[in-house]
Amino acid sequence: MFFATALVGMACSSGEPAAEDAGAIQLAVVAAPPGTACLRVAVTGASGGTAVRTLGLKPGSASQGTLAGLPVGAVSVKAEALDVACSAASAASIPSWVSEPVSIVLTPGAVVPLQLVMQKAGQIKVTVDWNTGAAGTGGAAGAGGAAGAGGAAGAGGSLLDVAATLNGKLFLAPCLTDTAAAVCQTTMGACPGANVSDPALSGALLTDTTVTLGGTLGKPYTVLLHVQGEVEAKRYTGSVDQESISLSPHANGFAVGGVPTPADSYGVYMVRVTNPGGAKTDYFLNSLVPPGVSNHTTYGVDYTASIKAEGGATIRLVASDANCSQIRNCGPVENAGNVCAQPIVQPNIEPAVVSANPSFDFQAPYRGQWVSLAV
Repeated sequence: MFFATALVGMACSSGEPAAEDAGAIQLAVVAAPPGTACLRVAVTGASGGTAVRTLGLKPGSASQGTLAGLPVGAVSVKAEALDVACSAASAASIPSWVSEPVSIVLTPGAVVPLQLVMQKAGQIKVTVDWNTGAAGTGGAAGAGGAAGAGGAAGAGGSLLDVAATLNGKLFLAPCLTDTAAAVCQTTMGACPGANVSDPALSGALLTDTTVTLGGTLGKPYTVLLHVQGEVEAKRYTGSVDQESISLSPHANGFAVGGVPTPADSYGVYMVRVTNPGGAKTDYFLNSLVPPGVSNHTTYGVDYTASIKAEGGATIRLVASDANCSQIRNCGPVENAGNVCAQPIVQPNIEPAVVSANPSFDFQAPYRGQWVSLAV
């Protein structure tokens, strides 16, 4: 992947009517990959109108430019890298790299940091078959496949069925009583003490759910998870971080192995896999230091990551709070606990998560922290 880092804003504010104000993006592209020739950026305003701008790329070199005449207010920014020159590009040009859309606010005279993380564009080949036969005449599926009409599923069912118990799971860490503008208590009584033998389970267990992986007993599986939510940053020691560059609301907190640092009491979000033979692996979801900090801040997380587990494995989902005091949903503004400036509402939540949690309002700022998993 490569990164398009921008300083956005700089909307015209020279006394012209507000309708004539326009935003601009100062764009800096770091080391475009081989073959790319054009970066196409789409900026969609709240009214639904989209402004499309392009910037020429030089593979292996940095590129800079200003994209002007953009809408102000709440906008969504998305980029695509093309393998043809900008002058030859058309609406039908197929991108080789794409970014996830990022929501920001452009205001006159303001400069706001933005990072677009580019990923290789995927392709699919779709084959459509029309089953016009009578019900019950379908063939049998192969091992691990879905059954045809009337046929029997292969051993273990579909691959998605193997991890169905994880699909849509939600870690919740609710605030009970506010103790400062950016701090709240997570228990009403005495706080449980430290767990010396298992630090990830210290303090209050705000979420503690156990599920069992399906599939063939003992067979190894790799489960790809889409992790979304808003959490405080925690540092883990002895872990292997997946990535420590992306910023809120697309921060990546995935780390494999290790233990929570005892240097602070910030919350732990963990997926613990225990295979049938007893082998255990811990995966942490809010390893955000860096680029985040553990100082009264919360971050939007949105990333994909893989866990490995055998069929029949026990998977424990834990949100723990060592000192029963956590950071409220106040955003990534570092402070002394006296500021609650930017409550986070994550967009584009996976449909499986929304469907599995009908009582949770994903459209409003949550009074606490949360993480969701979609398979």
